[in-house]
Amino acid sequence: MTEAEDSPKNRRERREIFTIEFQEGQDSESPGVSGTKHLFSRRASHQPEVKWTLQNAEQDDRFSTSKVQPPLFLQIIHISDTHFGPNRDHTIRGAAVANRVEMLVRSINELSFQPDFVIHTGDVVNAPDENAYRLAESVLSKLKAPVFYATGNHDDQSMMRAALTFGRHTPLLTESDEICYQIDHPDFDLFVMDGKVPEEEGPHGFLSEAQMEAVLDAVRPKTPVAVFLHFPLLNIASRWIDEHLPVKNGEAFHQILREKAGTNLRGVFTGHLHRGLQIYRDQVLYSGVSSPACEFTAGPDDDFCDFLPDCAVPFNHVTMTREATVVKSYALPFHGK
Repeated sequence: MTEAEDSPKNRRERREIFTIEFQEGQDSESPGVSGTKHLFSRRASHQPEVKWTLQNAEQDDRFSTSKVQPPLFLQIIHISDTHFGPNRDHTIRGAAVANRVEMLVRSINELSFQPDFVIHTGDVVNAPDENAYRLAESVLSKLKAPVFYATGNHDDQSMMRAALTFGRHTPLLTESDEICYQIDHPDFDLFVMDGKVPEEEGPHGFLSEAQMEAVLDAVRPKTPVAVFLHFPLLNIASRWIDEHLPVKNGEAFHQILREKAGTNLRGVFTGHLHRGLQIYRDQVLYSGVSSPACEFTAGPDDDFCDFLPDCAVPFNHVTMTREATVVKSYALPFHGK
């Protein structure tokens, strides 16, 4: 190559920067994302007859801008097991539940970002009581983001529907008391399921065939999928908990869910154990959040489940993208009852 051929003008011609404009109406509010993004640069061949243009790149699958999508982030706050009582004097092992949940709400509202929504995975109240649900609604409705609820073993579906304000969603079962629905979102398939069984059967969960079929039928191809419910699907290597608390047919649902959603499954999110929990199995993330009221023991050989009072006030910040899930756990010190 001669010095003239390597002039700045020729170097500029040999190097093309391709850009893409977001379509009008597309979201470009994610951090670091502007309306125009540089997608790639390619140094053209030294052969003078080869000159890359945007049109050439579109015709080459390796550089097709039609396959490039703007970044997508979904910010979820996961809470659980608030166990409200019928009045503000209600305590669990000395912990004033209403005071603790009010601190939880304030802390979420004061985050440096605005969550897309909050998902509460059940045991909103400590026992079915209309006054308890009214108190829960008065506290949790102060959250700035829309709130969605799953049914816990301490909950009552009819009272939940009557007292609590749910975010926008589509019910998946029309002829059942079960609270099973899909959260309305154009880019993610987010499902809330109901594992509650009659109280006399115990504190474990069970998923009806109708629920499982409805969720699987609603899963869209090439769409990130997540499931939220109260009860863990899988054992957690703690003897008493594994015998009494998970979903009885959780193993079966684990298998069919991962087969249906494949690599699009972004996680299954639960409460009930009053413990933070992370399980990674068969390329599926299971994430649990603890309770602001109290924690449970979970030793591997425990033959009972004890309470640990004076716990921190917890919540999880879940970030989902098309490719990944990130869970950040918060444990806020509480001063007082």
